[in-house]
Amino acid sequence: HLNTELADKVKRLKEAQDEIVRKGRMEQLGQLTATVAHELRNPLGAVRTSAFLMERKLKGKGMEVDAQIERINKGVIRCDNIITQLLDFSRSKHLDCQSSDLDSWLAKTLDEEARKLPEIVAITCELGLDGAHVPFDPARLQPAVVNLLSNASEALVGQGDDTANLTRPDPAILVTTSMRDGGVVIAVRDNGPGIPPDVLARIREPLFTTKSFGTGLGVPAIEQIAVQHGGTLDIQSRPGEGACFEIWLPMGAVAESKKAA
Repeated sequence: HLNTELADKVKRLKEAQDEIVRKGRMEQLGQLTATVAHELRNPLGAVRTSAFLMERKLKGKGMEVDAQIERINKGVIRCDNIITQLLDFSRSKHLDCQSSDLDSWLAKTLDEEARKLPEIVAITCELGLDGAHVPFDPARLQPAVVNLLSNASEALVGQGDDTANLTRPDPAILVTTSMRDGGVVIAVRDNGPGIPPDVLARIREPLFTTKSFGTGLGVPAIEQIAVQHGGTLDIQSRPGEGACFEIWLPMGAVAESKKAA
């Protein structure tokens, strides 16, 4: 009995130490990403201004010139989105939680975001909270939902809407809400190829990515938002069986509503 109790205490101590180390690394990462993001903003602004002036002077001079200007503009937008993601991840944010009808808010958010996804991806919603009010910050939860949808879409179609990149002929995303363990669950499931075990083991690590673009902060940012609300992020996947990301939020007072880390 004593050995079991001692082993349990040692395990909890190790977990506490790991959490302290993780938070220290996250703080250092936050400072680094904030510095890098700010340093990139100025030269990116110069590129944006130059592209605008080029477009005014050269637009209509030929399809090849127009295509190159469009390529520059798209690159600037992508870089700007990455910088925004870096800054969002690095900043401590105060939550402005309101007790609201989560299903109603989610339905509107999904309606807006679904239009931005490839038409070939079928999106189904099964919202089952029956008007239940949940304390959450819409401005913070919205990017988490958008990230989940974007990740699911990329697992099915890749970047863009090129059917040549389809991972299966009937790409589909299912979004559900339900009650569980004194809280609510927002689940986003896709029927894609699933996440390989080695990737699944590291998917929560900041800066870890298997993509040739992006920051590797997508999933860590989603988890950060869930934790700020006093919730959790659960990820389930098997190769060949798609993936399911679940955000669990408490129905009661938000643990970090005064100041989100």
